[in-house]
Amino acid sequence: MMRHTSRLAAVVTAGGLLSTAILPGLGTLDTTAAWADTTSDTGAEPTTDTGSTGRAYPGDPDRESVLVTREEARIDTLRGAASAAQWPGSGLSAPFTVTPANALPTVVLVPATAPYTYQDLVDIPDTLSRQPDGSYLLSKSVVVVAGATLDLSMPNDHELHLASSPDGYVSILGLGGTLRGAGTAEHPLTITGWDAAAQTPDTLTDDGRAYIRTLGGTAVLSQTHLDHLGFWSGNTGGLAITGASEVSTPADADTSAASGAPATGRLDHVIIDGNAFGIFVNGATGVSIINSLIVNSLVDGIVFHREVTSSSVRSTITSNNAVDGLSVTRASTGIHVTGVTSEHNGRDGFAFDGTPLADGPSATGAAVDDYGNNVLSTSTTSTNERYGVRVVGGENVQVTRNTVRNNETGIALSGAASDVVVSHNTVTNSDEHGITVVDAVQDASVTGNTVTGADTGIYLRDSTGQVTGNTVTEATNHGVTLVGTNNGSVVKDNTLAGEGPTAIDLERGTGTTLGTNAVADWSRARSLPIIIREIFQPLTVLWVILATLLVLTATRGARRRTQGIHNPYEEMRPLSQFTEGMVSPEAVGLVASPVPATAHSTVRYGEPDNGPAGVRG
Repeated sequence: MMRHTSRLAAVVTAGGLLSTAILPGLGTLDTTAAWADTTSDTGAEPTTDTGSTGRAYPGDPDRESVLVTREEARIDTLRGAASAAQWPGSGLSAPFTVTPANALPTVVLVPATAPYTYQDLVDIPDTLSRQPDGSYLLSKSVVVVAGATLDLSMPNDHELHLASSPDGYVSILGLGGTLRGAGTAEHPLTITGWDAAAQTPDTLTDDGRAYIRTLGGTAVLSQTHLDHLGFWSGNTGGLAITGASEVSTPADADTSAASGAPATGRLDHVIIDGNAFGIFVNGATGVSIINSLIVNSLVDGIVFHREVTSSSVRSTITSNNAVDGLSVTRASTGIHVTGVTSEHNGRDGFAFDGTPLADGPSATGAAVDDYGNNVLSTSTTSTNERYGVRVVGGENVQVTRNTVRNNETGIALSGAASDVVVSHNTVTNSDEHGITVVDAVQDASVTGNTVTGADTGIYLRDSTGQVTGNTVTEATNHGVTLVGTNNGSVVKDNTLAGEGPTAIDLERGTGTTLGTNAVADWSRARSLPIIIREIFQPLTVLWVILATLLVLTATRGARRRTQGIHNPYEEMRPLSQFTEGMVSPEAVGLVASPVPATAHSTVRYGEPDNGPAGVRG
């Protein structure tokens, strides 16, 4: 495998990393018919899904899934309390504490004209305390309801530790409210899941871990470091921006807390290290992630999950995450990813899934339409365990002007995707294929790409695509391969160089229009499997067998002629040379028993001496 196995050792520094790593400064034409013969080495066959799931999750799935269920029950309890606090005449005009079952106490911040600050939390008993080292320890969970804002900003360098240990963990939830946090380049705001007893970050997830989540509200963070937060699910994954669900809203309350209201957020110069999910977004609109760094996540780096619209990621690095660097899943549209680096991830660098939520009637009545209108441009992905870029289903997806290197496959399209544009990308050092278009992709445009170093440069199977104006070099099997039914596909104006059976492999494909391509620099070579297959044709094998029989027969006949005629028994000796034909009983160790002499008696030698019974007259 050509793929590198090294992993990025993420070193998070307070001031210099983002400014240095992220900020700006991110032959002769010939017809191919002569080369399109019927001899082909098939090479590796791409599949829709190789079954890779990334690196194993280190926690306890059974235990953590139970904790997630408990968290949802706790949030339901808090929704009721938050709703009651907003109704006129409730008498709840100041923050109050709720103690749900199986959880640490939770402080509910009621609507207020001014943002709540550190000092407000310090004033609430047993909630926030200053530690000897100058950090703050949050010992109760906090809920920010609609109409309330929690501002964790502070001009001086400081750390906020969220209690997270086997004894329990806290969370900061925005139930329709706003969460803000900001530091400076010199003094960033740092929020850490913290085991107070051990005085270390909480690295274990099997007993749950502290997390931050907004539901239907807004999260705005800048110059902030988050580390060792979250467990198991996206909602509890560390930093989650999610839409509201079943949030009751009084008539005169802020409508942003209405049932199903989308969340929104802006993350600028945020560093996230060691979360379960780096950033999880669901049911949100207008989310912006810029100039940020997400590393060492236990699952995905960045996830746009369901019903995320009009959102973007720019000038950001996502690296060394256990599964995908950045994942856009079904029902998310209008996602723009620009100038992002995704590398050293356990599965794919960038993954876009636009398949329908259902293919017919379903319990939830989900739509059967494809999703799409997503763009990946001017980004870099390298050294991932599977694909650099994966597009499954969806429509109107653009993958343009990206750099893709050192992956199993560079760019992979599959699953009935349509109107996908793959153009002007640079794909290098793929273990198998540079670009694949397989399994019912329709109207794909693969144009102007440069593919260097792959088994096959561009691979098309059972799909329709225009493969034009691409440059393939250093291919070791084929420049372009077409397999299955590819009606309406066109292969023309490509420049193909490498060494292998054919520049263009048409043996197993039908329905493709083959135009003029430049193949003068293609060196036709036969791999060992092809040489063996050519030699061992059925008639060839038959003639070899007959020739072998003739040679063996002739050899035996020649040997007989050189030896002449001889007596076949000449090595045998007659019996007379060994005996005279008479043997006395004594010579063989037999002695006759004495018996009375009678006429015509016969002695049987070798039988027991039983007296008269051994004698016959």
